[in-house]
Amino acid sequence: MSLSDLLLKVKRKLLFNDNNLFRLTFRDDNVKDIPNVWRLAEAMKTENIKYIRRCPKTNRLILKTPQGTYLATNSYFWVLSEIFCWSLYNIDNKYFDSSSFIVFDFGMNRAYASLFFAQHPNCKKIFGYEPDPETYKFAEYNIALNPHLAQKIEPFNFGLGRENKEMTLFKIFNRDGVNSLNPKLNATIASKNRRKMQTEKVLIKNTSDEVSSVLSRSRGEGKKIILKIDVEGAEYEIFDDLCTSGVIEVFDLIVGDVHNGLHLIMEQLSHTHNLVHRTNTNKIIGFIFEKKGSWS
Repeated sequence: MSLSDLLLKVKRKLLFNDNNLFRLTFRDDNVKDIPNVWRLAEAMKTENIKYIRRCPKTNRLILKTPQGTYLATNSYFWVLSEIFCWSLYNIDNKYFDSSSFIVFDFGMNRAYASLFFAQHPNCKKIFGYEPDPETYKFAEYNIALNPHLAQKIEPFNFGLGRENKEMTLFKIFNRDGVNSLNPKLNATIASKNRRKMQTEKVLIKNTSDEVSSVLSRSRGEGKKIILKIDVEGAEYEIFDDLCTSGVIEVFDLIVGDVHNGLHLIMEQLSHTHNLVHRTNTNKIIGFIFEKKGSWS
């Protein structure tokens, strides 16, 4: 056993002692069977997120944020942790406080990002897109936990791309945060043995047409339009479509990540947007683009 593995084992043992972070977080032993749940306890502590219960029907943990938002999760809690505990979308307040806004959530997953944005009083509407039927149902479950926010969120069970078609979605059981339409651009999917992967046919619609259609029936909902995009490798096709059609210009702020370099998107967006923030985590690059002149 390596030194790092030994330290991890000791750390986990300490967390499960009687007077420890685990018991302070969960208050019972009903969640000990969940792998790495002590990591969730650590993440929850950073933002004072509370454990409410374990749902007997779905076997999901129900948590509550200090803002009163309820979140369901299971053993795959990394996306939740990124957004609500590790400040993935804690964008400068000037973008949220200056005026009302709507959000297009490309890659809605379990609706964690949608709920995060919906908490803000200036957020008027969110349009979320998730092609995987199973993950979409999880998103609906999370949205239903929050009736005070649900009216803001309109979810769609299809993905976005360059054209209307059916595509193959590559999935790993219980790791819906890495579902991908383009597995070659997703390091996690690509590194897995194909025997561990599942595939499913999902519906994809043209991005520019969908955005234009939504905006045509939701005029006046918000003064600013924000795009959040986390689509595990499909971002290049989406940006290519938006930039070619010119619809990219409707977005005042674009926040998300890419999985195979930022240079292609930089070139496409250079005429309409400025890169104002970037982060590097392994091969994933996070970014924030401002529309030129939109926030001056």
